[in-house]
Amino acid sequence: MYHSLHSSPLYRNQFVVHKQDGLGQFFIFDLSCNLMRTKTGFYQEFGSKFCFPYYFFNNLDSFDECAQDVFLDENHCYLVRWVDYDVLLKDCAESDRIAIFEILDHMLNSWNSVRDEGKAFEQQAVPLRFIFV
Repeated sequence: MYHSLHSSPLYRNQFVVHKQDGLGQFFIFDLSCNLMRTKTGFYQEFGSKFCFPYYFFNNLDSFDECAQDVFLDENHCYLVRWVDYDVLLKDCAESDRIAIFEILDHMLNSWNSVRDEGKAFEQQAVPLRFIFV
C-alpha cells in the first residue's frame, strides 16, 4: 500500500518551488547526514522526511518496504539534498552502508521508470533525484 507525502503534515520538512512550465511543483527535501551517522539515525531522519508510516521499524527490511511504498505524485518533481554527505553512515559497518545504498538505488530506479508491477493501475515515471552536498 502506498502512503502519500502530499496528505501528510510532514510536508513542512521540505521546500516547494513552483516550476515555470505549469507542470506542478518541485519539492526539495533536505536530509542532514550529521543525523544519519548511524543506521538508527539514518532510519529516523529518512523516515520522518519521507513520512514513513507508523509500522516502520528501524531495520533494513522495513526500510526497503517503506522506501518502495512512498507515493510521489507524477505531476511533480522531487530533489533530495543530502547535506554533509561525507559523514553519511560513517559509524556503520561497510556491509550496512552497501545494503542501504542498494535500497536507495532501487528506489531511484523504481521511481524514475513507469511503475506497473502487476498492479491494477500504471503510474508514470516520477522525477526523483538525489544530490550530495
